[in-house]
Amino acid sequence: MMKTVNGVIDVTHQKVSIGKIKQNFRIVALSDIHARTLSLSVEELVSLVNKEDPDIFILVGDIVDRGSTERFVDNFRSIQAKKAKLAVLSNLEYDNRLNVDLLRKRYSAAGIKLLINEVVEIDEIKIVGLMIMYTDLRILGF
Repeated sequence: MMKTVNGVIDVTHQKVSIGKIKQNFRIVALSDIHARTLSLSVEELVSLVNKEDPDIFILVGDIVDRGSTERFVDNFRSIQAKKAKLAVLSNLEYDNRLNVDLLRKRYSAAGIKLLINEVVEIDEIKIVGLMIMYTDLRILGF
């Protein structure tokens, strides 16, 4: 997991076993960038992600904030992931009333699928992106 804490990237490696999933995946999840507070260049951040050689890359919200433009997402075009590049939104994107349609277009242009009340299945893993954290999972077939 890569998370910014006071603008500094904090990288944590976790090994997780999940039930019947036999295949190994390298997943890089990046959260809480808060675009304007990032202490390193976007190029350095992309390089850091690519060095992890992910199968799946996920932006886990709080990527852009008030006063940042949705164009910040374009910077993630160079991220390489073998199986998928995904994003979900969190409270910050909604609370700051960012243009979700524009964000979806920007993510798509960067080769990243923005999940809003959607499920993506990658091999044996299901990844869910919800618009709000209290969404009833039954609407997604769970």
